[in-house]
Amino acid sequence: YGDCVALYYLNKPEQTAERFIQWQHPELGEIRVYRTGDLASLNEDDSFQFHGRRDEQVKIRGGYRVELGEIEVVICNINGLSQAKVIVREDVPGQRKIVAYVILSDESIKEADIKKHVAEQLPGYMVPDLVVIMKEFPLTVSGKIDKLLLPAPQKSSSVNKNIFKSPANPLEDYLKLLWEEILQIKNISTNANFFDLGGNSLIAIQMMIRIEKEKEIQLPLVSVFDHYSIEKLAMFINNYETPEEASSLIAIKPSGSRPPVYLIHGDSLNVLNFSGLARHIHPDQPVYGLQPKAIDGKSEIFDTIEAISQHYIEAIIQQNPTGPYAIAGHSFGGYVAFEMIKQLKQSGKPILMLGLFDTDVFNAENDLSFGKRITKKILRQFPKFLWIAKSFIANPKHVINYQFVSLRRRFREFFHLHTTAVAPGTEPYYHLMDKINAIHHKALYNYRLEKCTEKIVLFKAIERPYFVDDFDFLGWQKYAMNGLDVYHIPGDHVTMFTEPNCKILAKEIETALLKAQK
Repeated sequence: YGDCVALYYLNKPEQTAERFIQWQHPELGEIRVYRTGDLASLNEDDSFQFHGRRDEQVKIRGGYRVELGEIEVVICNINGLSQAKVIVREDVPGQRKIVAYVILSDESIKEADIKKHVAEQLPGYMVPDLVVIMKEFPLTVSGKIDKLLLPAPQKSSSVNKNIFKSPANPLEDYLKLLWEEILQIKNISTNANFFDLGGNSLIAIQMMIRIEKEKEIQLPLVSVFDHYSIEKLAMFINNYETPEEASSLIAIKPSGSRPPVYLIHGDSLNVLNFSGLARHIHPDQPVYGLQPKAIDGKSEIFDTIEAISQHYIEAIIQQNPTGPYAIAGHSFGGYVAFEMIKQLKQSGKPILMLGLFDTDVFNAENDLSFGKRITKKILRQFPKFLWIAKSFIANPKHVINYQFVSLRRRFREFFHLHTTAVAPGTEPYYHLMDKINAIHHKALYNYRLEKCTEKIVLFKAIERPYFVDDFDFLGWQKYAMNGLDVYHIPGDHVTMFTEPNCKILAKEIETALLKAQK
């Protein structure tokens, strides 16, 4: 699944030259690869399936990347529907809605039928908020649909009475209003899934802080894993008793008979980012997450990689005494996973897999002398500059945005300033995150990597918005004494865990686990 390309010889006229990539072919000579902007997947019969245009990709509902063309293709497959156009509207500031405009050849088709069809084919966050039925589309002089002249919807989205559930009590009514505010969606059913509606860790943080402030109940952030709907969460709140001690082990998807896989957080410090994997992983594959107890604001913060690893090992052995153990970590969590496998191996425990989610070894190579570290940093500046220059030519807006965000982050770290809260009211949580991450980063600086006797499985993001010293293996090849398998995952360091990329990541994790069991 990815960009379509077309090959052009140099004597062909250049169309939108910024999309060309020069390539020296061993037989054909110098040619250019042209990125068409179309998105497609290759079927088993070697045919291509069109999924829309990359230039129609938008972000909505907590940062999900949505291909509007893909939604259009699914809608146009409905019998009795002749044409469709999908856009994102923001008629109310801050409330972005997916709106589908359709022309029907069968007037018996209802809005609910269209939404149901899309929901059966695509993730919940890609289902249109509104459907507008039209007799004809406004066109430009060139015959294309004029998106600027498409009318604003006149009424709220209707709901399917067979699946919609209204609040049954005051607490559900409160949660419904809260969800509609923070998710920016109207008419949420009390049985709707938080994650299918676009919920993510940031929105979950907002929700838990609001509940704590307004209802005086401090809920664990991961409550939404098991209690993902309004009715389930309301029932959980009614029966909730504050535990004496927080747990680091979180059951993301506990069902299944296969050996469980344990996933370790990155700098976000929570495992909500793995929610997409739980939806797409094999039904028989249990998935657990590990996160620091200290995010409750009360528990101890471990200050060495060894201590963090030992604490997490104690948690998984209590749940799974015999193993075998498959452990994978994202970013910072990759170093913890590396150390956990080392400690488990030393204690004679059976190892199934060591997985790393886009973890770059360079951040942990801190055992060089001061002179060697300076020399290494100086030598990497030239290839780094060349890479940034090439990236800027290909996508200047993306590079400028990333460099600005990176510079701002380093500035705040240097002057010991707190991370700016993304949403109002979440400042205390992000201040706590800064405190924990500062201790974790110091622990990583003092950590010493050793060669690993187990095979390393690297799940590497395809998109790379920042420079690394080793784009192929992220530096792990020299530490993998028993080999290194690399799986290429669509998306970048963060979006590899969001839809639709997490579906591919889940499949690759399954492949790696099955391969390790042979």
